Amino acid sequence: MRPAAAGSAHPDWERARAVRAWAQENGFEVSSRGRISEEVTAAYAAAHEAPVAEEPAPLRKRRTYVLLSAPWDARRWTG
Repeated sequence: MRPAAAGSAHPDWERARAVRAWAQENGFEVSSRGRISEEVTAAYAAAHEAPVAEEPAPLRKRRTYVLLSAPWDARRWTG
């Protein structure tokens, strides 16, 4: 069996480690191994989720002019 490279832990394991540490600091009972309860993971997610920014209103499409060299076509709508 090959030794694991430094810093090569699986991302899910890192997250589980973070959830367990947070849960213990916040009074939840969690074991050092095994499955983490849905209650604990939901509480962790609620405590760590980024605030959702309001979606900005869509910009109105503006009409633009194309200036041509011929004086009789000096302003023509595009878009």
